[in-house]
Amino acid sequence: ATPAANNASVAMAKVGRASASASGGVNGLVRAFFGIAAARKAIGTISDLESGLVTLGTVTGKTGKQLDELKETAVEVARSTRFTPEETIGALLSLSRAGQSASQAAESLVSVTQLAQAGVTSLGQAADLTAATIAQFSLKEEAAAKAASVLVATADRTKSTVLSLGASLAQAGQAAATFGVSLSETAAVAGVLQDSGVQASRAGRAIKTILAQLASAGDRSEKSRESLKKLGIEIGDVIPSKTQKFTDVLRNLRDGLVGIGGEERTNILRNLVGKDFFAVLSAAIQGIEKIDRVSAIAADSVGELADKANRQNETLAASIRGVSSAFQEVLIEADGSKSVLKDVFDTLADTIRV
Repeated sequence: ATPAANNASVAMAKVGRASASASGGVNGLVRAFFGIAAARKAIGTISDLESGLVTLGTVTGKTGKQLDELKETAVEVARSTRFTPEETIGALLSLSRAGQSASQAAESLVSVTQLAQAGVTSLGQAADLTAATIAQFSLKEEAAAKAASVLVATADRTKSTVLSLGASLAQAGQAAATFGVSLSETAAVAGVLQDSGVQASRAGRAIKTILAQLASAGDRSEKSRESLKKLGIEIGDVIPSKTQKFTDVLRNLRDGLVGIGGEERTNILRNLVGKDFFAVLSAAIQGIEKIDRVSAIAADSVGELADKANRQNETLAASIRGVSSAFQEVLIEADGSKSVLKDVFDTLADTIRV
């Protein structure tokens, strides 16, 4: 425990003894019980805040004024979003552990809180998901804002959630990026596949496998080469690139399948991508229009993310959380100083005696 927390523990014990003896009777003991519980909570909060800041300094390599600046960023974001400073410090820590520099983590923090609010998830989950998405697609300018807005916009327009999209991207993200498929299109494919009943992680594995199998269809086997001939398309028509979107590939396949049905259609798709995911490829082909629509909206949805987060910030639940946030702000701004703790506990003791 930290020195401030130890000193506060001693003060808490004195508060309990004094309030119990001075008040007397059952009512006094009840007041003492709840007062001590509140004091214990305060001590735990102080200890957690100090521990979080020390760990953040260790991970980022920041000390002194630089660490104070990170702390001030965490407090300011907490004040404007109703998250507690403990939570925003934790988010900075998650982003830093994921490889972001201290300045990058600070820049990402607002977008991470917006993702948590709009996506209705914890701040820790939002930080981990944002950092992973940025890394998968090597996002640069406004990386956190782009990652968060795409996830929320896609989830809002499909049966997915930001967390289920994260599970899909964990499987498919790096492979999709290698083929030049954008974040917004990859997320849209995953969301539309989830619409059709494909479980999140399976959707991600399917996207990764389909991309790889199509890219090797020209030289993988005689059956795959023959299937391309039956569709009247070349190998270049089934490989996404910077000039050919994933949905363009799906359209090429759909156009080639016109007039082909039943077992022959099934066999062609199976020969191209394998027995495990040919049905998923068929579902993606059927969802081309929605994939394009969702992808286009998600790619330009940063403003939408902020608006949705602000609406969540105006709810009763957010206001209730704001009380905890305000309390932690007092403690962290004071750095757990003895004088502030003394005032807190003196006030607590007076309250119990009433």
